[in-house]
Amino acid sequence: MTKNEKDGNEDKLHPTLSEIYLGVWRVVYSHGPTVELPGKRTIEQCKKGYQYARAYLWPFFRDVWSVLGTRLFALYFLNHFWWGIESALLLYLLSGLLEEVCAYVLTGFDLFVVDQIVFHKIERAYLNGKPDTWAIGSTLLIRLFCVAGVAFVKWFDDGYSPVMRTRVKLHFQKVVMQTHLRLDLPTYSDATNRIQVQASQTWYIFTDIMGIVTVAFSALSHLALIVDLARGEQGGLFFAVLCVAKPIFSATFTRDLWSTNFILYAVNPDYLRSVALNNLATDTSYKQEVLSGALEEYIEDEFQKTQDALGEIPDEFPSSLFSANPSPVINILEGILGDLPLIYYAINSLIFPGKISVTSLAMFQQTASSIRDTFERINRQKSSLNENLHHVEALYNGMNIKNTIPDGLLPYPPTGEKDDIKRGMAVSARNVSFKYPGSSEARIALKDVSFDIPASSLVVIVGANGSGKSSLVKLLSNLHYPTSGTILVDGKPSTDYHSQDLRKATALLTQDHLLFPFTVAENIAVGDPDAVDSPDKAERVLAAAKLGGAMAAINKLDHGIEEMTRRAESVFASQYPMPPGPLKDIMDKVEKYTDFSGGETQRLVASRTFMRISSGNMRLVVADEPTSAMDPEGEFELFEALRKVREGTTMIFITHRFGHLTKHADLILCMKEGELVESGTHRELIAKEGEYHKLYNIQASAFREDPGSSTSSSSEAGETAEERVKL
Repeated sequence: MTKNEKDGNEDKLHPTLSEIYLGVWRVVYSHGPTVELPGKRTIEQCKKGYQYARAYLWPFFRDVWSVLGTRLFALYFLNHFWWGIESALLLYLLSGLLEEVCAYVLTGFDLFVVDQIVFHKIERAYLNGKPDTWAIGSTLLIRLFCVAGVAFVKWFDDGYSPVMRTRVKLHFQKVVMQTHLRLDLPTYSDATNRIQVQASQTWYIFTDIMGIVTVAFSALSHLALIVDLARGEQGGLFFAVLCVAKPIFSATFTRDLWSTNFILYAVNPDYLRSVALNNLATDTSYKQEVLSGALEEYIEDEFQKTQDALGEIPDEFPSSLFSANPSPVINILEGILGDLPLIYYAINSLIFPGKISVTSLAMFQQTASSIRDTFERINRQKSSLNENLHHVEALYNGMNIKNTIPDGLLPYPPTGEKDDIKRGMAVSARNVSFKYPGSSEARIALKDVSFDIPASSLVVIVGANGSGKSSLVKLLSNLHYPTSGTILVDGKPSTDYHSQDLRKATALLTQDHLLFPFTVAENIAVGDPDAVDSPDKAERVLAAAKLGGAMAAINKLDHGIEEMTRRAESVFASQYPMPPGPLKDIMDKVEKYTDFSGGETQRLVASRTFMRISSGNMRLVVADEPTSAMDPEGEFELFEALRKVREGTTMIFITHRFGHLTKHADLILCMKEGELVESGTHRELIAKEGEYHKLYNIQASAFREDPGSSTSSSSEAGETAEERVKL
C-alpha cells in the first residue's frame, strides 16, 4: 500500500465518504448500501491449439524470468510445483510422522492430507481404546504450526504479487510500445500488424498457464487421496456447524471495494505521464505525428524516466490492495478457525476414547468436494489456456513485423557536409504511382507523376479534392512508399537513406495534427525533442508560440504554457452515470480538461512546427492545408511567418485557397485525378489557360466588382484577378 502526494483535488470530504491511497490511485468510497455486481465475464474459446503456440512459450517464460529475477521466479515456480504435487508426495510419505511433518513444511499448502494424518491418529485411539495423548497433541501442535506457516506464506505472497505483476507489466509495456513506435505508417495501418495484447495481460497470461499445470497435478493427487480413503471405514458427518466459523470471521474482517460505491483515479504524476507517453506511442491517431516529428527516441527516453521514477509502485486496479490484510494475524486466525472441526474431533478422542469415528466419511466428503472443484477449475482454465497461448504468439510475432518502407544505410544529411551551409532538400519524382494498402486496383491515388523540386525553393501544390495532393505529401514526407516509380532526395533514391534521418530533417504540418496529452509547453517543445530539457526551453517555446499565432489562446489559460491539454485517462467509477452528490462533484473536477477550438489547435500545432524549424536541422517543410480552421487573417499571418523563416529550407504548401502564396511560389504543381497536369510559375500557368487557370479564376470571380463579367482568358486578366483576391 503506497500513499502518494495529493493532486490538488482532495477537498474536505463529505461525512459519508472515506479515502485511501493505494499504489498510484486515490480511492474515494461511500459508506452507503452495496451495489449489485455484474455477472462473471465469459472467456472466449481460443481457436489455436497447443502445438502451434508451444514455440512461443519458452521466450515468454525466459523474459518473465529475466524481469522477476532468479530468486522470485524460482520461488514462484517452486510454489506452483509443490501446489501441484504435494498431495501425492504426502501420500508417499504417510508412513511416518517425521516424514509427514518434513513433507508438510516443504509444501506448506493444501491441508487435506495432513488432516487425514490427524484423523487417522484419532481414529486409531478410538479403536484401540488407548488414546496416545502425546501423539495426538504433538500432531495437533504441528498442524497448528503448519497452519500459521501457510498463513504467513500467503501473507508474504500477497505482498510480493503486486511487485511481480508491476515488474512484468512494465517490461512488456515497454516491449509493446517499442514495437508500435518502430512501425512505419503503411505497416501500422494494417490492423493485423498491430499487437492486440495489452501489457497488463501478460502477468495473468503467465499465471494462467502456470495455473493449469498446477491444477492438473492437484487433480491427480486428490484422485489418489480419494481412492485411498475409500478403502477405509466411513462414518457420518457431525461438525457441520463448526465449519461456518471461518466464513463468518472472513466476512467480518475482509474489506471488499466492490461492496461500496466508489471512484478512483491516479494521482501519481509519473504514472499519469507514463500513460500519456504510452498512448502517444500506441494510439493510431498519433502515429503520423510521431513519425513525422521523429519522436520515437524522445518518447522512449521519457518513458524510461517515468519507469525509473515509479519503481515498483503498484498501478494495478486497486481492489486487491484494498482487501489485503496489513498483517498476517488475520490470515493465521482464519486458518485456525478453519481447523475447528479437527480440534473438535481431537478433544472427543481424549474425552470419549473407544467411540467409532466418522472421520473417513468426513474426509471422503471433503476430498470429493475438493476434487469436484478442482475439475471445475480445470474446465474453466482449459478454455482460457488456448486464448493465452494465442496472446503469447501474437506478442512475439508482433516483435518481428517487418516494415513496408525499405530502410537504407546512408545517413542524412550526408556525412562531411559543412554545418554552415544552409541548403534545403531537393526532391524529385520519377514516374511515381501510388495506391493505399488494401485499396482496389481501380482506386489509384497517384498515376505516373514526375517533377523536380530544387533545393530551398517554395512550392505550392494545388488541385481539387481527391486530386492526390495529400497522397503526394505522404510520399514526400517518407510516410508512405510508392507502388511504382522512385522518389529522389538530393539526387538519390529516398530508400538509400535511413528513414529516421529523413524524418528528422522534415517538418510536416497538416490540418489533422493533434495536441498531445502533455502541457501546452511540451506540446510545442517536442517539435525539437532535444530542447525539452534545455535551460532556454521556455524562451524558445514562447517565441515559437508567437510565430504560430498561439499566444492569444495561451494567455487565456489559467496556468499559461504549463496548462495540461488533456489528462491521461485514469478515472473510474463504480457506476455510470454517477448520481449527483459529493462523489459526482469530485469526479467532475478530476475529469475537467482544457478544450481548444479548431483554430486554436491549429495555431498550437503550427507553433510546434516553428519550434521544429528553429532547431536548424530542417531541410524540408511540408504544410498540408494547416489553416483549414483559421480565419483569413490567421492564415495570412501563418503563411507569412513560414515564408520568413524558410531560409535554407525547401517549403511545400498544399492549399485549396489561392492567394498571396502563389505570387511567391518558385514552382506550382497542379494535380487532377491523381495526375500532375501542369507545373510552372503562376504567370506561366495563367498563360496556359489550363486547369490552374480555371481553378484560380473560379475563386477570383468572387472578388470581382462585376460578378457577371466573363472570365478573362488572358494573362493580363488573370493578373488583374490576382490583385483582387484577398484572403
